[in-house]
Amino acid sequence: MARSLYLINPAVDFPTYFGGEVFAQGGRPAAEIVADLSLPTVAAMVPPGIHLEFCNENVTTVDFERPVDVVGLTGKVSQQRRMFAIADEFRRRGKTVLIGGPFASLSPEVVRAHCDVLVQGELEGVAGELFSDLEQGTLRADYAGERPDLSATPVPRWDLYPNERTLMGAVQTSRGCPFECEFCDVIPYVGRKQRTKSVGQILAELDTLYGIGYREVFFADDNFSASRRFAKELLAALAGWNARRAHGRMGFMTELSIDGARDDELLDLIAASGMRKVYMGIETPNLEGLKETRKRQNLVGDLVELVHRFYERGVAVFAGMIVGFDADRAGIFEWQFEFAEASSIPIFTLGTLVAPDRTPLAARMQKEGRLLDRSTSVTAAPWSTNIQPQHMSLDEQLQGMKWLANSLYHPDRFGERVLALLDKLAPLPGAGTVDRSWGGHHIGSLRTDVQIILARVARRGEAEMRMLGRVRKALERRPEATSLIMPMILTYAQVRHMYDQGQFWDPHVRSPQGSAVALSV
Repeated sequence: MARSLYLINPAVDFPTYFGGEVFAQGGRPAAEIVADLSLPTVAAMVPPGIHLEFCNENVTTVDFERPVDVVGLTGKVSQQRRMFAIADEFRRRGKTVLIGGPFASLSPEVVRAHCDVLVQGELEGVAGELFSDLEQGTLRADYAGERPDLSATPVPRWDLYPNERTLMGAVQTSRGCPFECEFCDVIPYVGRKQRTKSVGQILAELDTLYGIGYREVFFADDNFSASRRFAKELLAALAGWNARRAHGRMGFMTELSIDGARDDELLDLIAASGMRKVYMGIETPNLEGLKETRKRQNLVGDLVELVHRFYERGVAVFAGMIVGFDADRAGIFEWQFEFAEASSIPIFTLGTLVAPDRTPLAARMQKEGRLLDRSTSVTAAPWSTNIQPQHMSLDEQLQGMKWLANSLYHPDRFGERVLALLDKLAPLPGAGTVDRSWGGHHIGSLRTDVQIILARVARRGEAEMRMLGRVRKALERRPEATSLIMPMILTYAQVRHMYDQGQFWDPHVRSPQGSAVALSV
């Protein structure tokens, strides 16, 4: 009798900036903005002798009644509470539970009590042994994967995925990052050496997603430009691949470091490839904060000027913003806001500095007696922290974060940054052939749900209605930018939903220095 495996990607414990929790608000079917790679990647390694089903809880409901032999869970620290709740319930029902993925690898001592089988590290190197043992009913308690060559990684099983409820596909071209940012847990998990798939593998994955109907893909790399040579080779291949598409070009987004803005050849290739958006961990304009945490790749020049170099090629920028470095004082919140306004970046993932397990920052905070809570669950909301700040109280830091969040995402200020971006943004090469519906050809009823979410933004109040009206009017002059800008409004809706859920939205809050939220345009 064939053995069976039920793979589950648990829902997050708290909404995230690029999540899709806003869709389920008000009774709409669940959906997600970016596909999660974990399930289809693991599923592609499962041999045909094992009966496989999976559940992405961001979109579908976990079936605790499902008759299976083994339940496999994956996930990050942001999913741990739900991961443990699911694991504990299946174990109560007598099922064998296996847990792997980033959180299991970085915090195994926390995960161990909730599973029968613990898989640490990357799966490729132990997949054959693990699934052979599963088939034979001889699973061990522990498996440890190394850092494998990615050249043999199979195309993810997107045929099993709820694609019709997902706006953006995902491809991982590499793992690893050569930098040494003190607060980042990428290196403890996948290492400093960047390992890449072949260009042929990547194009094969894109062929699959394009065939499904996706017209936008996120390259889910730790740092897409870590190897400039490989990045340029891939971008040139993407440009050629995109030029051959018969039914609309594919738009791309990825994560890279801002030092790439000094490389004109890289910027030109990014634009030519169809890369329409990049996410960068800019973190802070406070250079002392960057130095203290060894984020040296950001110490490369005027940050605003470097951001605008992407705009000159028609590429929009999203950015990470962190508060709570040792160099930060009470004025950092207004400094961050001034930088945001000057940069014309609409979307910031604002968060308080935290010290994840196994990072140099966690070790330093522990040594200095400033690690407030060893519990990994403290990092669920982006404004929570496990670090005692150096130059302000926790209450001052929280108040400042609240002021900064409300200032950044007040509809007047957000809308003004969108309009400023449109003014600065050059036409993207080939943009006229990009699918302007910006939802792809595969989403069906999700297209209607997107419009409902956008309408809800306008109904939040006069300021939100005014912001949306100004953006739509500006897009009448730049219709080719619609598929770039309107997804930002969708992300704005998700951010407001997240802040509402955390009771963080308060336009009347003042900064630690007494400033009100900036409302005027």
